[in-house]
Amino acid sequence: MTDPLDELRRWVAFGGTTQVESETPDGVVVGLCRCDGGERVGQVVLTPAEAEEWLS
Repeated sequence: MTDPLDELRRWVAFGGTTQVESETPDGVVVGLCRCDGGERVGQVVLTPAEAEEWLS
């Protein structure tokens, strides 16, 4: 299983963008978007602790 934070870091490192799509007490859904127009091509789900780490 892939670590969602590692996946986000790799995505951004290669030029992709991200967008928070939804947030609940259980976690955050982050959309993975292409760098050449913003088309959503995937998503990762972060726990609240992972989301806090990502945003810090």
